[in-house]
Amino acid sequence: MDRLEETGQIYNTIIVLWSDYGWQFGEKLAFRKFTLWERALRVPLMIAGPGVVKGESREPISLLDLYPTLCHQSGATAKHPLAGEDLSPVLAGEQWQRREPVISIWGKWEKDTPDGARVAFSLRNETHRYCFYWNGGEELYESENDPFKHINLLAHSAFGGNLRTLADSFQAQIDRLVPELAEVAGWIV
Repeated sequence: MDRLEETGQIYNTIIVLWSDYGWQFGEKLAFRKFTLWERALRVPLMIAGPGVVKGESREPISLLDLYPTLCHQSGATAKHPLAGEDLSPVLAGEQWQRREPVISIWGKWEKDTPDGARVAFSLRNETHRYCFYWNGGEELYESENDPFKHINLLAHSAFGGNLRTLADSFQAQIDRLVPELAEVAGWIV
């Protein structure tokens, strides 16, 4: 940072700070980072530079959003379609809403085993996180009132109706994305 200031490059440099995925220290009896819950997936992300307005976004942001954002901010053109979304409106302090939830994938494709894929998906929008596991298990958590994901809304008979509709919409997005993800990852679906 000092060198950027000394050379005057600080005024035309975008600085991005982020980390690897989170870590669980026993929350929900899980250790390490191999879950699809908020504690393991959430990471810090800070962007600073000329034209970047101080603030924060309540929308979930994916690390896949960094490349299209930096392309736009630097005037570069991507040579292929990008999976992420351009965060330039957020950096300018404007209202912004994701087109699709952020998706996280955990597991592996084991084509030589009887049960094949052991892949789980998590989708996160501003209000909920939905997890779908290879064995058909599902979880739906409300983000604001349950930040540590202790109450699976789909496991309680008191919840239903609109929540089932929400879970089904998340599942439809997974179903739509799986062939594309499988092709990129080399899975056989």
